[in-house]
Amino acid sequence: MSHSNDTTIVRGAFAAEAILNIISATGLILNPQSMLRLLAINPADAHTTTLSTLQWFGAITLGLSVPLLAGLPERKGIVEFRRATYLTLGACEGFMVPVFLWQASKSSGVGLTSTSLTVGASTLAGLAAWRAFVLYVRPEMLGSENSGQKRQ
Repeated sequence: MSHSNDTTIVRGAFAAEAILNIISATGLILNPQSMLRLLAINPADAHTTTLSTLQWFGAITLGLSVPLLAGLPERKGIVEFRRATYLTLGACEGFMVPVFLWQASKSSGVGLTSTSLTVGASTLAGLAAWRAFVLYVRPEMLGSENSGQKRQ
């Protein structure tokens, strides 16, 4: 596989993830009640604090999408930028997955369905596995040190 095909895959993954993040974050910010209906055991018990927290989570999701979008163009220093982006997002997932699974294992006091927590943990674990694959098995997929430099 050529260098250009390698980076096309990662750039496509960056774009797809950013788009999905923007869509879900917009729902969290503008209509947290609808999102809560998908996640909560009893959405009617939701407190306004819960809705505000969902909106904050949406804002954080949007913020974490910025490096994905900024990592799309080829330019000088892009390899390190993409590496830092995947390390940061992977760290977030690394902390969130065990919390989701811990909460899913509790019989009460969580407020979210064990299914939504398990699906969330599985999704994040899959993303973390992809990032680890790219970072440690196929780092050339992030680009070359010459990315963004004009060829002579």
